[in-house]
Amino acid sequence: MSDVFQEALRWRNVALEDLDRILATSRAETVAELRKGLWILGTIGSLAPFIGLFGTVIGIMRAFQDMAVEGVGGFEVVAAGISEALVATAVGLLVAIIALAFFNWLQVRVGEIAGVFQRSSDRFVQALLYVEATGGGSAPPAAGGAQEVPGGDLQPA
Repeated sequence: MSDVFQEALRWRNVALEDLDRILATSRAETVAELRKGLWILGTIGSLAPFIGLFGTVIGIMRAFQDMAVEGVGGFEVVAAGISEALVATAVGLLVAIIALAFFNWLQVRVGEIAGVFQRSSDRFVQALLYVEATGGGSAPPAAGGAQEVPGGDLQPA
């Protein structure tokens, strides 16, 4: 959160509406950085059951292959292959459950942090509006300042 407010303090002599937009951009960049690697967990959680299913298919194919080699059927012949198939399914589901639970927890946590950023920056701008409205002077000087560049865009100094 300090990055968001450091960005705000880099600007000087900027209209509060512009500062609000600057803070919104900084918040969005910070939240995007927090979400950057979450797709990996989501992908693992989505693919793990399919990998487990693939192991299940391989295990059942092995069981039938063993039955064909033995020339006879029966539980004893296919038990090892079916056991492997069930282990593959269980591991795939376990990995998916853990990955998706962690992914969802992190998604909620990032959302909560984004909300804190939003409320804090809103309060910051409201405090500056109050100081401006009550004649308390301008905001304290910040390190650096804002400069207008051709085209009317503001750039930090």
